[in-house]
Amino acid sequence: MGKDEVDKKCEICFDEVEPDDVLSLACNSNHLICGECSYNYANSVLQDASFPPKCSTCRAPMPLAAFERVLKPEQHATYLNIAAMHDLELGESVVNCTHCSYFEIRTDEPCLFYCQKPDCKVGHCCTCKANLPLIGEDDDDDGFEEDSKQAEHLRHLKCGALKVEKKLFEQALQKGSSMACPSCGVLGRKDGMCTHMTCACGTTWCYVCELGEGECDKAPRKDSMVMRTPMTSEAGMYAHNEDYEYNSKRCPMYLNLLQIVDEAWGNPTGEDDEDDAEDGEDEEVFEEYCVSKLHHWRTLRLLKELKDRLGEPKWTELKDTFDSVRNCGFMDDEIDRAGGPLYQRKKNPTKRTRDSDADSD
Repeated sequence: MGKDEVDKKCEICFDEVEPDDVLSLACNSNHLICGECSYNYANSVLQDASFPPKCSTCRAPMPLAAFERVLKPEQHATYLNIAAMHDLELGESVVNCTHCSYFEIRTDEPCLFYCQKPDCKVGHCCTCKANLPLIGEDDDDDGFEEDSKQAEHLRHLKCGALKVEKKLFEQALQKGSSMACPSCGVLGRKDGMCTHMTCACGTTWCYVCELGEGECDKAPRKDSMVMRTPMTSEAGMYAHNEDYEYNSKRCPMYLNLLQIVDEAWGNPTGEDDEDDAEDGEDEEVFEEYCVSKLHHWRTLRLLKELKDRLGEPKWTELKDTFDSVRNCGFMDDEIDRAGGPLYQRKKNPTKRTRDSDADSD
């Protein structure tokens, strides 16, 4: 099969791309996407909010004019929004209507925002995203209703006064429910018990302590069975898991191993035998339990740091103002108790033996 024949195949469905397919796409490297697949391809680009759109095969740019041509009406508004966000000048931001596709590029940070689209005109609080009533446009409103609308606006002006604290709270929840690669900062979440992570950027790191392979504690013992990294004298990531039961700088390779060290990590499936707990549905339940427990612990620590930083009066004001803070699922008493270790470690028997030998001398 010649090169020209290969180039006429769609990179997604592998069907032949007809010469008269006006909705087909070709990247700068001449990889083709047929018209039938271009809609789903465009959807994936818009969902990722990536700009400019790139070829899914070689990551070369897609010509913008060709990409815009295949967009459906419902996709075009999203595309314009993404394009605007990636073309902002310093000090600019995009404010979107919460009800339709209308958006504005602003140099200020509005507290309340009203859509200027004639058939929409929906207003919302830019901090809590709640819809706002229109004031002065309904002739049927009596004085009480107008006063009620005014009070609603004043209440949301208070939201704006707490927008920095609200953002810090949201960041704490996000950081608590995911982990960031120590090299590129991309967030991710484990879906299994192994604590070793390998990012798309090539960085290997520990999901528990969030340290990369080059930073985490992993000096092997003299009797270590862990293999050293090929062609180097340094220990690999597996050495970081040695002595996790005793060493506060080490982490377990699998989260389910913590049930052996700390009974608080006991299996919620009710299985006492470790092998039984790793079968079928019980294994999936225990995996989710372990990952959720790790993130719950981490989120509590971050919320405690934020609460201590803000102080009790500001923290109380934040809860009283926002339902999302008040009903976040984390109670004040457990936040106040946060700060302890992820699990209770055992005493190092080797250290006890050395101490005993020293005492006998």
